[in-house]
Amino acid sequence: YQCKHCGKAFIRASSCREHERTHTINI
Repeated sequence: YQCKHCGKAFIRASSCREHERTHTINI
């Protein structure tokens, strides 16, 4: 699973989704 915002790769979808929240926290 890869972050749409910065391209960082994650093994679990849950980890990726939790990481993506750091990008959209201000939206």
